[in-house]
Parts: sequence; C-alpha cells; structure tokens
Amino acid sequence: MGGTPAQRTVEVCNPRVGVVGSGSIIAPGLVLTAYHVVCLKGDNKPVIVRALEGGCQADAEVVWSDAELDAVLLRTDRARIGTDLTAVRWGQLTCEHAAVRPVCTMTGFPRAMSRLLTRGDQETAVDDPKTVDGRIKPGSGQRSDFYVFEIGDAPPGSHDLWKGMSGAAVFCDDLVVGLAARAAEHWHGQMLLVVPADQLLAATGFAETITNVTGMPPQLRPADLNPLLTDLRDAQLSSSHLLNPHSRVVPLSGTVDHLRALDEWCLTSRATDVAVITGTGGIGKTRLASELLHRLSHTPRRQDAWIGGFLADNPRRQPPEYVMLTTARRPLLIVVDYAETRLDQVRHILDLLAAPRLGGRIRLLLIARGRDNWWPPLRRAHQGTAAMGVGLSVEATATDALKGIGTARTYAVAKTAFTECIGLLQQAGLGEEWPVPAVGPGTTGMRHLPAMADKTVIALHMAALADVLAKRNPALAVFDRPMDVLLAHEENYWRRVAAARMPNVAFDIGLVRSMVAVQRLTGAQTRRDARAAVSAGFEVHHHGLPATTAPQAGDLAAYEEILTALYPSGSGARWGAMGPDLLGAALVAEVEQDSGGEFIERLLPHPHLTNAQRYQGLTVITRASATQPELVTSAARAVAAAPALLLPMVTQRIATQAAPESARDLLLNLQNALIERASEDDDFATTFDWAAGAVTSTLTQLRPADHRRSRAAPRTVATEPPAKPTMSTAEPDPQDPLKSHTPDEAEVEPAPSAPTVAARPAKATTDALPLPVHTRVVIHAPRPGVMRILSSSVAVMYLALMGYVSGRASFASSDPSFWGLCPAVVGSNLVFAFFFGHWRLRLGYPTVLVPLTVWALTVATGGVYAESERISLSIPVAVVWSLMVGGGMVLLTWTVRSWTGQIEVVERSDSATRGQVSE
Repeated sequence: MGGTPAQRTVEVCNPRVGVVGSGSIIAPGLVLTAYHVVCLKGDNKPVIVRALEGGCQADAEVVWSDAELDAVLLRTDRARIGTDLTAVRWGQLTCEHAAVRPVCTMTGFPRAMSRLLTRGDQETAVDDPKTVDGRIKPGSGQRSDFYVFEIGDAPPGSHDLWKGMSGAAVFCDDLVVGLAARAAEHWHGQMLLVVPADQLLAATGFAETITNVTGMPPQLRPADLNPLLTDLRDAQLSSSHLLNPHSRVVPLSGTVDHLRALDEWCLTSRATDVAVITGTGGIGKTRLASELLHRLSHTPRRQDAWIGGFLADNPRRQPPEYVMLTTARRPLLIVVDYAETRLDQVRHILDLLAAPRLGGRIRLLLIARGRDNWWPPLRRAHQGTAAMGVGLSVEATATDALKGIGTARTYAVAKTAFTECIGLLQQAGLGEEWPVPAVGPGTTGMRHLPAMADKTVIALHMAALADVLAKRNPALAVFDRPMDVLLAHEENYWRRVAAARMPNVAFDIGLVRSMVAVQRLTGAQTRRDARAAVSAGFEVHHHGLPATTAPQAGDLAAYEEILTALYPSGSGARWGAMGPDLLGAALVAEVEQDSGGEFIERLLPHPHLTNAQRYQGLTVITRASATQPELVTSAARAVAAAPALLLPMVTQRIATQAAPESARDLLLNLQNALIERASEDDDFATTFDWAAGAVTSTLTQLRPADHRRSRAAPRTVATEPPAKPTMSTAEPDPQDPLKSHTPDEAEVEPAPSAPTVAARPAKATTDALPLPVHTRVVIHAPRPGVMRILSSSVAVMYLALMGYVSGRASFASSDPSFWGLCPAVVGSNLVFAFFFGHWRLRLGYPTVLVPLTVWALTVATGGVYAESERISLSIPVAVVWSLMVGGGMVLLTWTVRSWTGQIEVVERSDSATRGQVSE
C-alpha cells in the first residue's frame, strides 16, 4: 500500500547525544531524516528508529548523508520497519495558481508536543506526534533554495518549539516534495524551511541508494499537477512491468534523430506548441516520449530543468483544473498517449493554452498510431494561434529504433538491462527467489531462440527478457516461444499477489487468466463497473457449465480486489490493464482460443457491461489487428451477433479514430460476419440490410475508390433501421459515451446516397471480399540548420566546378557534338539530384543504372578536360576525381532533400503481412 504520512513517520533517536528527531519511511527498511539529528557530532554510528504505527523499533545505519543539505538515509530491518509500505513517489511544486494551490502535510515530533504523563507513581516523558497542514508558495525562499512551508494550523508561538520536527518528509498529493529542515526565524513559528526534493534527487549518490533498495530509480513529478497525470506503478518482478516503456528498463536506442528533433522543438522560444508522434505499435513512441521527458528534466542547471508527465485520460481532478497548466513556473512537457481517441480532451487544453497566461513554456506532445483522419483538421483549427506553431509531425517507423545499432546489438543490450533490473528487484525483495544458475553469462535459457531478422524493437525486447527469465528460472525454460515464457512468468506474479492479498480464496489460474483478459478489454472507471465486469467474465468463463457454479458475491469481490492490485490504473480509474499492448493481446488471444472462439463474442454484448466498456474492448481489439488478426474476426462476430448494440460504436467512433488499415480490417471482417449470420438466420434479413448498408457506407467514406473495387453484386439497402431488431438490447446508460443501444437515427449515420451492399447469400460462406490495394504518400520533413546552409554552399561550388570543366572541355573541342557537353553534364546532375533527392525510389535496375550513368558521364568529362588542357593523367588523380564526383552527387541530392523534403509512396493492401507490434 502507499501509506499515509503518519504510517510512514518514525521517531529517530540518537542515544549518544540524547537528540530526538523525525523521519519518514521512503521504502521498506529505508528512512529519510535530518543530518543534524543522526550525525550531530560528525559520526555515522547507528541510531534507533521507532515506527509511529505499531511501535516497532530497530537499529539503523547511515547509508548516505549530505551535511550541506542536512539529509541522511538510514538502512534498517525491512521486516520490522515499513514492511507493508511501497516506495514513495517524489514531487516538485511548479505552479503559482493561488486558487487551487494544494495542501501539503508533514508528521513529526516537535518539542511543543512533549509532555509528562503520570503512570502510577512515576512520571514518563512522552514525545507525541503532530501532523501539520500548510501550503508552499514556490516563489518564496527560492534564492536560498528552500521551500517555505506556511503553517495552516495554530503555531506554537516560538520557532524553538518546532525542534524535533526536523527530518519529517513533506507530502503533497502522496508525493514527497521536501524534507523539513528548521523553523524560520522572526515569524513566530508560523513558517518552516523545507529542502526541496529535487535537490535531494540531484545530490550525488542519493538516487543510486534508493535504486539499490527499491529496484527502480526515483523519478521527479510535478506534485501540484499530479492529479492530472498518469501515476507511475510500483516496481514489480513481472513481465508487464519490465516491458513497460514508462519503466525505462532498457536504454533508448536508434531514434536519435527523432529525439533531437523533439528536443529542438521543446527548446524553441514559443510559449506554447504542439507536436505529434505517429507510427504503428511496438516501435517505441511512448518510450521515446518518456526518454525526452527524462532528459529535459535532468539538466545540469536546476533552473533549466523541465517537468511534466503523461496526461491521464480520467484525471482525478475535473477539467476546470487544467487551468493549473497555465501557471507552471518551470518549462512543462505534457504527453497525451492514444491522442486519436482523446480529441475532446486535447481540444479543451488547446483552447485553454491559446488564452493569455503568465506561466512558462508548455509543450503538448501527442502520440497516436495514425494521423490522417484527425491530425490535419486539428492542426488547421489551431495552427498559427498562441497554442500551436507549425504543428511538428514526427513519423516513426519500425526500423528507427534499430537504426545504427542493429538487431543483434539491441538484443544484447536488452538482455544486460533486464538482467541488472531483475537482480535489483530481487535484492529489493520483489518476487520469488530463484536458484542461482550454474551457467555462464552467454548460455541461452530458452531451448529455441526466435530468428532476429526483421524484428521490431518490442519483439527483440520480449525475446531478450524471455531468454533472461528462462535462464534464471529453470521452470520457464521448458517453453519454446518467448511469449509463452513471458505469460508464464506473469502468472507467477498473479499467484504471488493473490496469495498475499487473498490467502483464503481458492486460486483458479484458468479463471484468473480470463479475468485479466476481461480487465484488458473492458477496463473499469468505478468499483461498480469493475465488479460488473468480473461478474460478466465469470459467466463467460463458465458458460455451458451447470448452474450450480453460480458465483458467490464474496468470491467476485475477492477477484476484483486481486485485479485492482495486479494492475492499478494510475489515472483515476478503478482498473489499469496488463501491458504492453502486444503482451495483453497475446493473453486475450489465448483465452479466446481456449474458449473455442466464443469468449469475445459472449463478453462484448454482455448485459453487465456498460457501453464505455464495450467501446474500449472494440478499441483494444482494433489496435491488436496487426498481431492478432483472429481477435478482429471474433470481434466482428460479436458485432454481427448484436448489431443494434455494437455496430454504431464501430461505424461512428472506431472507424473515425482508429488507423485506417485497422478500421478497414474490422469492417471487412464485419461484412463477412453479417453475410454468414444472414445465411444462417432467415429472421436476420431486415437487420442485415440496415447493418450491411451502414458498414458499406463507412467503408466508402474511408476509401471510396478502393472500396468500390471490393464490392460484389450491388443491392439497394433501406436507409432506415429495422423497426424490430431481432437481437437483444440492454438498457441505456446515461453516463456512457453512446447513449442509446438501438439503431435509430441518433446512432446510425445515413449514407450520403443510397448505399449498396453484397446480396444476402443463400448459404453460409466465409470467403473474404476482395481486399483493395492503395497507396500512401509520406513526406519526410526537411532538415533545417547549419548543415543545410553549408551543404548548399558546397553543392553550388560543385555545380560551378562541373560547369567550368564541361564548358572548357566542350568549347576546346573542334567536334560540334561536344558543344552540348556542358548542359548535358550540369543538367544530368541537377535532374539526378532533384529526382533521387526528392523521391524515395524502390531498388531496381533504373535506380542503379541512372546514378552510374551520370557519374560515368561526369568522370569522363574530366578526362576530356584534362586532354584539352594537356594535363597528364595518373591513377591517383583519376581516383580522386572519381571520388570527388561521387561525393558531389551525394551532397547535391542531400541538399535537395534538406530543402524540399523527401517523398515516399507506400503501396499497401489490407492483407499485408502483419509484423509484431505493440505499444
């Protein structure tokens, strides 16, 4: 559990000098307190710590100290001090909005609370604790590098009476923002001076000491903005934690160019700006944003350090609190993941940032899988306003993360990082103890390693982690596939949590797998939603079994508590979900296969779920279409089974927010599912006409030209929905994003003209409709900067030299055919540069022969020039001239690309090979 300030408070006793101070448990067995309490005479000898909650006491030794900051870290027995507590989060106060300034809290043992108690015939001195609330105004005390804690309670009247409070940690929204140092003089005990947490984390050895104890490095967050941001999960020895991009276990590799471009975007002089990172799953978009935030926040000078985090999709504070963003004193980077599904939230923030404000620089970084269907209109609406400049767009590809490092090196670096992190986590007491393997560091744990060619970075990381886990835990070495190793290791994590939290509940691993899959698909904003989802998952898992297996309320509540503990939300919702996307999709696919292909079809229309949960399930499955296409087929069957309930979500929201390829996959599978159901159910005819018309209309809007080629024999469809749908419906939920469950005019978009669909077949068929082939034009951004000016200057000099050499050679010749040599040489170089620099061409005979022809013509012209000027040729001179021509041609094409950008035409079909991708 996180623990309140009182639960983390300890009394620190230095028996050598009789000094008593306060301290706080920042991790099991690790206490933060004041230097002058422990090392009053300069020694580092052990002291005694006594927990406020429970009264346990233990000896503690100094493991880190800094006299200038007046801070000490003490290591003590974790079995006695802080056993049930997790590591604290660290925060910094960044905003100056007086109306919503958060309350800060500390608990300690000030002298004013000391008293004598009479017990029998004896008087006993007692140091009572005092919890103090107050506020910190970041502008106060900044020249002396202190926070000024203004006490909201009644002060004791003299600053001397606060002695004993030194060493208490100051909390703001459950984050430690500083360490109480002393009372401020001349303020009658109304102010305490606090050492800011960012100074502690920047001190030599402090962060490293915490990392060695907790297994993960501490990260600084904006405490006053924390309710708006996604919280960081506690470190766990689980596959999902180790692969989470927010954990930053594996160093970032490859995407140096993207990181540099985003860094330059952040450091521009604009007060506010917006950028977007797009690309398929598993290429490291979230990891790139996390690394950018980390680097900006770790600058050599504290006053230049940035602060920020990932915006929660369900903030614990309501949208009006976004006004806090406008008063940040530090430069602020806010990241919005899955931005294409959160456009209302993005627009709200952009409108707020476009108004006049007094804060520092703010950057809003959006992450999405595609941008064609939402980014252009968003940019047009805000481009040129105070909120957005040009609207930087960064498109990441699957090869970017491997650029310059390669698959083998990426794999090796990941293995080393995972090995070190697992060792730290085990040292911190997180996870089971494994026997030390009697194998060398190069020995492979898995029996069969996957081929590493054409792998995405997430696939390489998963294979590397599976290899490390199989090597360290022999029980996992029996599996052949990395995904099986990772899921088996995740199951061990489930067992540990269940045994610790619910020891009296029978643990059914099959049921837990289904429940985790439900959690991944549906999510839950409230406890009520979570228990309803657990109930639905239980019924779906036990479908077909006797009614005697009906769930008990206590068991359902126990499973819901376990799921909440396994994957906490961090964003204000009741549930989080297992990640990354690739791992979660693989688990859902296994549960779907074990159910005989009925799990999703029975879960999504289940009456216990809300519309928001159904929509999330469809969204998760659509994102997984590239790696788990069978899930899309199952989702299509679920929609065909209850079109009045689910079809509007697909046609009105999924199709407009998902990547076009993923949306088209779902729609084409839905066409087949509707045709199959119509062939089996004669009563489905009227509903089929409406549903098929809606799907066809949506496909036409996605790609009109491509979709026309994919249709079969046309048939006119009624634009009105059926009067009496044949499928069951659920009651409307007023809090759901889709208010109605019936296909009326409020939910179904009528086609702009009468749509046509394939005729309803007389018998079942599973043949897929013809898949369209389309092209996509990608313009890679030009490269500004000093290099562009320098390359342009050298390129012009190269052209001038070629013009001079070819001109002299042509006019010196008596043969009239040589007179066109000058325009031929200069023109061919220019044509080559503009064509090959501006377009990214596929490898083929023309793309090889044309550059060689231009190069040979230019080199030969040099020979003609040498002969006309009677210059003796030698092999070294010829080699130098040839290299000069080749280098000039390359520089010329690079210059053209840096000024105009490079165009790439990508052809893709809906049946394209799916790579292994995940967020």
